[in-house]
Amino acid sequence: MDLDELPQIVDALCSLPRIGWVSRGITYPETVGRHSILAALIAARLAKSLGLDAGRAALLALIHDVAEYRLGDVVRDVREIDMSFWRSMEQEIARDLGLGEEFGEYVVGNSKEAKVAAISDKLATLLRACIYARENASTIPLIKRYAEIIKPMLSSLGEEAALEVEGVIRRCLAKYSIYMD
Repeated sequence: MDLDELPQIVDALCSLPRIGWVSRGITYPETVGRHSILAALIAARLAKSLGLDAGRAALLALIHDVAEYRLGDVVRDVREIDMSFWRSMEQEIARDLGLGEEFGEYVVGNSKEAKVAAISDKLATLLRACIYARENASTIPLIKRYAEIIKPMLSSLGEEAALEVEGVIRRCLAKYSIYMD
């Protein structure tokens, strides 16, 4: 892949709405590109607070959905029918972009930066769901689900970073009077 092809990839990601928001009836749904940028910023912030390579964590978060420029944003239920097939397609696309090693690191989660990037992906979705809860209460079950997904992931963070993430989640839940079961 040549560098001069990157603008088309960025344009595709920044115009591709995330299907989960579309299916929930969100009027102006977040795009894959906006989600990836938010996840990258969260990852950089968390990694820096942990003394990790913030640039690496941000890169891993930035590229975690990059294959969607070619594959589209497919709902998790469909991907989980044959996740190994989807992962192999994503890996091939990442390799074509010269980012195969980094994408593999994210998927396997074999570095602290990859773990931070994975948490950041989930936290970015939770934060966006909190914003959309003002418009559409159908995001409330998603907020609960992502809070539960993130919780066990926090053990890979230091105490201070884990407390910061827990605080963000608590504020989101409290803002909408959401009670966890």
